[in-house]
Amino acid sequence: MALEPLVATATRPRRLEIKGFYERKYWGELIAGGAFFTAEDIERRSPLRITHMIADAPGVRLANCDMWGHGCKLYSTTHSRGFSDQGCKLNIYLDGNIAIRGSKERWSLTSGVPPEAQLRESINDLVLPTEIAGIEVYTGGASLPAEFGGRDSRCGAVAIWTK
Repeated sequence: MALEPLVATATRPRRLEIKGFYERKYWGELIAGGAFFTAEDIERRSPLRITHMIADAPGVRLANCDMWGHGCKLYSTTHSRGFSDQGCKLNIYLDGNIAIRGSKERWSLTSGVPPEAQLRESINDLVLPTEIAGIEVYTGGASLPAEFGGRDSRCGAVAIWTK
């Protein structure tokens, strides 16, 4: 007696497909051009704060967090900003739009903002781990895709895609 063939279908979030996440993930992993996390990776790890998971990517360092996870900043350890020992602060993109600029140039979101209001300059204050569909981490300008580039992008970027 012959059995009917078994058909398995895998689905991926259409939004990430359209935005090019899976293509960048394929090529990035092939040539070591970045670190990528899917919703399944995040769910499996179950981080309390998303910055802790991103900081585990090669070439990334987490700094300035308070005990509640506010004020966390992500730095590229592969690039430096002058004589600073902290490294080079990464730009943060949320759904393809710049959310936090790494540089302290006049384009920074925190210029002219009092220090107590700058606590919201952390990814942890923008999105919860359960709301994330995918994350891309690039620690330098050489591996950075054009859509996350620009004049202040030499340090790299973190791109977060929500569900």
